[in-house]
Amino acid sequence: MESSWLKRSLVHHGLPLLNALKADSELYRSLEIEKTSKEVHLENHHSTEPSTDSFHTLLCEFIAKKADLLFDKRLRDPSKWTGNEAEEMLMPPLECFLNLPGETLRHHFLQSIQAGDVIIAEVFASNPDGLVLRVLFSEHPRRRDLTHSVPVEAFCPLEEVPRLPGYRSAVEMFQPGDRIRAFVVATTVPLQVSLKSETVPSTHRQAVEGKTKLGLVPSSYRPFRNAQRNYSALLRRSRTFSDPASLAPQKKTSYASLFREMFLANPSPDEMVEAIRRQQSTAWSHQLVEQGVSFFKKGQTKEALERISSALRIDVECVEALVARGAILANQTQFEKACGDLEKAVELKPTHRNARKYLVQVLIALARSESASNRLDAAMGRLERVLELE
Repeated sequence: MESSWLKRSLVHHGLPLLNALKADSELYRSLEIEKTSKEVHLENHHSTEPSTDSFHTLLCEFIAKKADLLFDKRLRDPSKWTGNEAEEMLMPPLECFLNLPGETLRHHFLQSIQAGDVIIAEVFASNPDGLVLRVLFSEHPRRRDLTHSVPVEAFCPLEEVPRLPGYRSAVEMFQPGDRIRAFVVATTVPLQVSLKSETVPSTHRQAVEGKTKLGLVPSSYRPFRNAQRNYSALLRRSRTFSDPASLAPQKKTSYASLFREMFLANPSPDEMVEAIRRQQSTAWSHQLVEQGVSFFKKGQTKEALERISSALRIDVECVEALVARGAILANQTQFEKACGDLEKAVELKPTHRNARKYLVQVLIALARSESASNRLDAAMGRLERVLELE
């Protein structure tokens, strides 16, 4: 953990965070902040009184509880994160999951917005002085969704609205409900924005021009790609949701996590995903084998083979499924296929009594058939295999 990062957080949050940190004496001592330094930190903070803001108190408690993870370098190195960027952009903004009051969202947005940011806003009204706007999204460089918060107002002065030929006034081409992309000029309340690309400072022009053209955008436009699909739709579209056995994408992906269990130094092999998946696959396949055997006893051979084949798709090394399918195929006189399943079952578990027993019976049946067809060498090979098993 980077203690310097935690100290900077302490400077910002002040006494509430300091009190929360005291609950963890070991972490508190690790900061190595002298008493005088603490006083300086708190004097620099806007208030030395305990916070009466319940949200801020909860935030400080969360920081203190998760400090070892929040200030871990591994969570600050994007080069170590891998994932499907296209799918990540389908995820709704984090605040959608937090159930925060709209006023809180508005407050934090106004704290984070900076001159030079690009926003998507909706025209609320127009007047001779300019356009009155409601901010819907922050598009660049930080993406935020404000559609669920209380309104954030913005104003685009008339001189910052480009005038097009055929209109007496620059604001005539805009109607209430139109969506526009604008550039933040000043972070006052309401925000001051511009629609003129020449107003953009040279330091931001490269980022704004090209893919982020200022002015009107489609009424359904959202800065989050495919954002009209909600998180539930994305979840159900993923391979690992519809097919739990598909672990390849997860095994090759490393995500930052605030769950301490994800950072275990020496997890047990039985706790690893492959071992857990193996246990689940074994249980599911055995359940399907039992269903298949039940169908076979009722004379429903087709349904029985479907269940047992499904079990083998889940666990290709399920010995019970191989033995059951081999026995059913042998009962249908499909001796070659039955022999293949039973040979594999014996290979996986040489001591399996039924596998050896059924294989001997199938080999003898094949030897008789081959002998009757005058294929004596093949029949002899079958019988030699029988002797090995006996």
